[in-house]
Amino acid sequence: MAPMYKNMSEASGMAMEDAMGEMSSQSPGFANFFGKLMGTSQAMMEHALVLNLASLILTIIALFGVIQMWKLKKLGFYLYTAAEIVLLVFPLVIVGFNLIMGFTLIFGFIITAAFIIMYALNLKALK
Repeated sequence: MAPMYKNMSEASGMAMEDAMGEMSSQSPGFANFFGKLMGTSQAMMEHALVLNLASLILTIIALFGVIQMWKLKKLGFYLYTAAEIVLLVFPLVIVGFNLIMGFTLIFGFIITAAFIIMYALNLKALK
């Protein structure tokens, strides 16, 4: 899908420039927000291959960690925790921080923190 995303990114970039020209004269504030949103979207499409491969690898590591926790091994908790934290931070490193990525990070952090805390409460049962 990465080559398709790259082609879409180039095509949407041209369409975005046209739309931004029209919007900036009518509503500069909205045009600025929309420009940031489209910039984030384009950056994610340009780095789709790296982001998707890293996500796949880290998800497999997290799954392996969960399986190890089912087998009552502490190593699984540490693998899961590390993989989930890197999954949260990696897109920020690649795409950069902005308002959209901030909201994504906050939502992801809440879900990830909830699971890490729940697993940590049972850490004493693991060997």
